Amino acid sequence: MASIRDALRPVLKALKIFFFTIQILFYFMITPIFFLLLAPFVTARRAIRWNFSYLTWCMRARPHFMGPIDQKQVQEFRGVVFTTHKGWFDFCINNYFGLPASLSRLMVAICCPAAFLLATLSGNFLVFRRSSPTPKKGSASPAASPAPNGGHPLGVRICDYLAKRNPRLLVFPEGHRNHERGLLPLRTGIFRICFQFQIPVLLAPAEGSQYIIDESRYLLDRSGRPYVVNFARIVHPKDFPTWEAFHQSCTLTFTAAYQEAVERYDAIRASTKRGLARSCSPTPVPAPVPAPADAPAASVATPPAASSPCPAPFTCSSSKSD
Repeated sequence: MASIRDALRPVLKALKIFFFTIQILFYFMITPIFFLLLAPFVTARRAIRWNFSYLTWCMRARPHFMGPIDQKQVQEFRGVVFTTHKGWFDFCINNYFGLPASLSRLMVAICCPAAFLLATLSGNFLVFRRSSPTPKKGSASPAASPAPNGGHPLGVRICDYLAKRNPRLLVFPEGHRNHERGLLPLRTGIFRICFQFQIPVLLAPAEGSQYIIDESRYLLDRSGRPYVVNFARIVHPKDFPTWEAFHQSCTLTFTAAYQEAVERYDAIRASTKRGLARSCSPTPVPAPVPAPADAPAASVATPPAASSPCPAPFTCSSSKSD
């Protein structure tokens, strides 16, 4: 049996990867076509909002928000939103952050053309190129404070986009996906740009997306996994003398807020498991109350029948917590 199991293991893994890939293709390449066709009738902005809502509903994600910044402040925020990048589910979360545009690379547009077209029409996609040409001399920036001539080309484009297309931009400051728990070092480039062009920053690290679409195990977990976002702080570059001080303050706050999100995630998971175990545990039956020696036999107290909170066909004795 062991030899047969070892021989089938590569085949089973290949099948698992195949079905996982099919699901990813459906959700991120086929589904956006439907909402793209709806865009002329309901506006592209509404269509992409529905697209994100549909994806999060399909994944059965349960968002949990924490931190001093409430949803009204998130909707009114104007600037760059920093959050973590853990996996494919991070391409479904824009509704949680006030529907910002995503700063992404051209490869995403090539791999997901329908989603890219829908996001471009709705003002939700800004292509990031590492080798952007230097802007022409005298190019103006419509940011809150005028951009200096010869500023970073990506900074000029971000300011243009924030002013003309979308007031919020979602950025992953780590620069790469990180499937593991923890943070990668935050890149300095985007902080330099935000400081140079005086763009406010909303620090909102999150935890849980890597478990919803688990790329390491080729698994889409639809068991209702939590997704915790910590809206920690809005930082204004004007409050700092140098970009290094701005970067250091944001890094410390972002790291501490991420740790808080991790602790909240673990607490939610632990309470969920305890709740499942408690809901499927048998109701304790009180011990019979002994009657007095001189009482008649009919007066002996009869204990109530044991009841089970578990619906049929499940039984408490066979229930397990996930």
